[in-house]
Amino acid sequence: MEYCTVGAFKTSVTNQMDLWNVAQIDAEYYDSSNKTLQKIQYFPSNKRTVKEGPATAAFKWVAGKHASMIPKPDVSVVKNMNDSDDSLYFHAYSADPNMM
Repeated sequence: MEYCTVGAFKTSVTNQMDLWNVAQIDAEYYDSSNKTLQKIQYFPSNKRTVKEGPATAAFKWVAGKHASMIPKPDVSVVKNMNDSDDSLYFHAYSADPNMM
């Protein structure tokens, strides 16, 4: 786990989540073995994990007007990409500042 956020609180310590007394945690993780993202629901009261739908590709790159003008980032996860008439928008996770 990299971190967990509940409301205004953020932690990277798993035991801290027990003190928050939450009923359900929605999470998404990267599966490096097949390069996918998987959404899960975790229920701390009974330590049960439920997968939410099928895994999706972790790297989604659209071949659009603006995307063709820049190199694809050397990262494992790219999400929320939108290449419109006047802009390019995407999230590249674990991107190094030197890539910019």
